[in-house]
Amino acid sequence: MICIFSPAGSLTGGTYRSLKSILGFPSGEYRLYMPGDVKKSLMDDIRRLVGDSAMYGLVSNAVETEPLGVCRGKWRCYVKYGEKLATRLVGEGCGFVYIPHEHPYIPLGIGEHLPWAVLLQTTPVVGSLAIEDGSGFTPRRCGTSTRRLAISDRCWRRVGAR
Repeated sequence: MICIFSPAGSLTGGTYRSLKSILGFPSGEYRLYMPGDVKKSLMDDIRRLVGDSAMYGLVSNAVETEPLGVCRGKWRCYVKYGEKLATRLVGEGCGFVYIPHEHPYIPLGIGEHLPWAVLLQTTPVVGSLAIEDGSGFTPRRCGTSTRRLAISDRCWRRVGAR
């Protein structure tokens, strides 16, 4: 059984895309797990902001795990959370766990108990984006400080193909 663990407690673009993708998986081929506090928060956001009944149903049917808020940002707590989660998932027949949101410490707790993968949904590094002809964009000095990058045409210059 493939298990999906979602620690995302708010409806961001990445969370929305992940949930829409999960809706495309064949039912019965996976099991979705969410911390109880995360599940409640996400259900509220879906009802209030999106109104998608299929997405709401997906989240409301997720298997609840221990609330994630108990960790309050303490990294060692997240590692222990991952250890407890791995034990539970193995006990419930999971052969693999997929975490569609980057959470740096929970997978450390899962460790070697269970094969796992995390989808990193981070913003690409500035200068790494290329357009069709192979050239890209890079920031240049804008105003009085290179640390302040305004989103404006004059703050970006096009660089040639690499």
